[in-house]
Amino acid sequence: MKKLIIIYISFLLTPTVSFAEVTAPFGLEWGLSKRSITQRGVRLNSCENIAVGLEQCEASNLPKSVSFGETYRLIIDSERGLQKTQLFGEDIINDSYGTKGKRLYQQLKDSITAKYASSEYEHNSYEWSGRELYDESNEFYQCLNYDTSCGVWTTFVMGEGAVTIELKGLSKGKGWILLTHESRDWSDIYDNANSRKNESDFDAL
Repeated sequence: MKKLIIIYISFLLTPTVSFAEVTAPFGLEWGLSKRSITQRGVRLNSCENIAVGLEQCEASNLPKSVSFGETYRLIIDSERGLQKTQLFGEDIINDSYGTKGKRLYQQLKDSITAKYASSEYEHNSYEWSGRELYDESNEFYQCLNYDTSCGVWTTFVMGEGAVTIELKGLSKGKGWILLTHESRDWSDIYDNANSRKNESDFDAL
């Protein structure tokens, strides 16, 4: 199920040229503390520590939201505040050929790539299906759910930070959209959180 995705895996690559910054979505700003976020009227629920000093929370009543959003998650560093967000879209159903899912994915892709112009950001898309096992046209989502060697529908926008759009499969005729935003500091924060986790593990021995 999509709820079980490990949300702190980073897709952020180290830029090799000078890029512009990726801004936080949903009417938020990078660096906001947990307290500052709730002071804006955002409700944070089901918060849990995913590493030392790093917390993820489900969010509702955001300043801005989207019509297809089901679950919003915020990843907050104890020292540097909000650093990553994820939008889990509502299930796309009765869509064996992926028509509805591809349409929503393309709309998001057009919107994000227009906002982050190629003159200031790097754009990469990987879109294929049916390469292994689930190779029938009506097995689109089974293929996406099987393995990236069978199919993948993903767009990356890289800059000082990153945006990732993914169309994912659940079962026959059923998929969903995952939209991820990462701050320019996320890669360092994630690495530091892992280092703190390793130190904590060794201290416990």
